[in-house]
Amino acid sequence: MLYFPFSEATPDIGQHDASVEPLEAWLARKILPLGLPVQSVLPNRFTRGIERVYSPARGFWHNIHAERFVDELERCEPTYLADIAAEWSGAGCGSFRDDVINEIRTKQFDEYSATFLLSVPNLSDDDEKVYDLLERHLRKARADTHLRYLELDGVKAIGHIRDMMDQLWEHAHPDCV
Repeated sequence: MLYFPFSEATPDIGQHDASVEPLEAWLARKILPLGLPVQSVLPNRFTRGIERVYSPARGFWHNIHAERFVDELERCEPTYLADIAAEWSGAGCGSFRDDVINEIRTKQFDEYSATFLLSVPNLSDDDEKVYDLLERHLRKARADTHLRYLELDGVKAIGHIRDMMDQLWEHAHPDCV
C-alpha cells in the first residue's frame, strides 16, 4: 500500500491549540500519511516529518513526549503503523515503536547538549575536548539519560550536536542566514 506524500504547505505551529489537543496528536495528524511504502519507512522519517511541520526552536524536542507521540501515530493510522512494525520486525530490526521513541530521545539529547554548548564561550573546535566538557557537564547535572546517549555514540555524537547547534542558531537568527 502506498501512502500520500507530505503536504507541500508546512502548517504554522501557531495553528496548534494546546487546549484542544496535545502537541503530539497535532504533529501526528500533520505528518501522516507518509509518502513511502511500509517497507521503506525508517524511524527518522517521523522526526524529519516533525521538523518539516515545526522548525526546531530551542527547547522544542524537550517538550515532545516520545511515547505519547508514537501512541498518536498509531491512533491516527493504526493499519499503516502495524504494517510498518511487522515489516521492521520481520527484517530482524526489533521494535519499530521503540526505535521511533529512541529517535526522538536522540533529538532531545542533541538539543539539550547543543543548548548547553551554545552557552560556552570560545567553544573548542576539537571534538575530543568538547566531548570531555559535555561529559563533565552531564555528570555534574546528573543528566543520566543524556549521559548514556553521549557514551553510546562517543565522540561522533559531537558532530550531530554541532549540527543541532547550527539549527538552533539559525532559528534564533533568521536574518543572519
